[in-house]
Amino acid sequence: MSAVAFGQVIGCIIGFFLLSIFLRYALLGLNGPKRGQLWVVLLTVVVAVGLSSFGTGTGGFVNRITNPPDMGRVVCYVLAALVVGFFIWRRGKNDPPTPDAPNNESIIGRSVGLVLAVPIILIGLGNIAVHIYALTAGPESNASKAKTRAFMLNGDMGDFWQMIDQRAPGEMDLIIDRIYAHKDDLHTREEMMVFFNKEITDLRLSLSIYGPAMTDAQRIDVLESHFDFLRAFEDRPALCAKAAMNGGTAFSQAKLRSVQGILNNVSVPIIENLLDAKLAALEGAITPTPSTDEDYEIFFSELQDRGMSEDALDVLANGDPTHPDFCPASIAFLEGMIEMQSTAGEAVRFEILQEMLGTS
Repeated sequence: MSAVAFGQVIGCIIGFFLLSIFLRYALLGLNGPKRGQLWVVLLTVVVAVGLSSFGTGTGGFVNRITNPPDMGRVVCYVLAALVVGFFIWRRGKNDPPTPDAPNNESIIGRSVGLVLAVPIILIGLGNIAVHIYALTAGPESNASKAKTRAFMLNGDMGDFWQMIDQRAPGEMDLIIDRIYAHKDDLHTREEMMVFFNKEITDLRLSLSIYGPAMTDAQRIDVLESHFDFLRAFEDRPALCAKAAMNGGTAFSQAKLRSVQGILNNVSVPIIENLLDAKLAALEGAITPTPSTDEDYEIFFSELQDRGMSEDALDVLANGDPTHPDFCPASIAFLEGMIEMQSTAGEAVRFEILQEMLGTS
């Protein structure tokens, strides 16, 4: 046993011994009957486990009490209880002599002890009760929600959900709640992925109202992630065209599993920048001036100067994803929009990205 582990065991035993003395004094006084003291020692085991054996959790008090118990601590408390109980049992007769009439100091001492002991006992027993309920209350229990959270944080989209859990924990909780609202429809991993993908889309749509508060550098970051997203499907033009039109919602259940890493790479910067924009908007960020017809003329002229043909622009304008040139035209359009440094380019970049963010 390492020195750290040995120290933890000693600390556990000492802590249990002190808690046992305190509860026995508060409930029975200095000379309580042997049988009563043994019952209090048993109560102390349950309270100690309830107070400290359910780990740190992932989201505060509620999740803390739904984690599996630390069996090392449980064993330590039980052993400590056996030792304390042994010495109580060895100590003379069951019922001690009738004590002298209590004085004011002992009455005050026990009263204060009870005031402290009762909440401790209730919290310990409450933790135990909630943990048992969480294990037996079915799929809507906190224990099951904690498992779902762990699945999300450690799965293929782990980077994305970790960012959400850190930046917007309230949204994370709401998404998990919605999973249980649709639990009867989610039977396979693929169906769960489709559900998660829809939740990501819905989150982007809800945050898109804060898009105008982004800086131009943030818009470029989002567009670059979308550019890389389309480039990943460049060798599959039909799929690339669907992705350009519909984003992550373009993928079937069968395809989703193979593209989760790609979706993770595009989703993280989009939502992260939108969350930053939300904070900026709440602090009164100034939104860009809407683009003008002249801005668009300059924008398209610069695109053509960069080598984008009128035919490619017509393909995008017609919005036909079945056209064989739709994917390369979309990629070229994004690349030109990212690299454009003019004031007109910045104005159009704001307007087009805002339309992209608000499209389901």
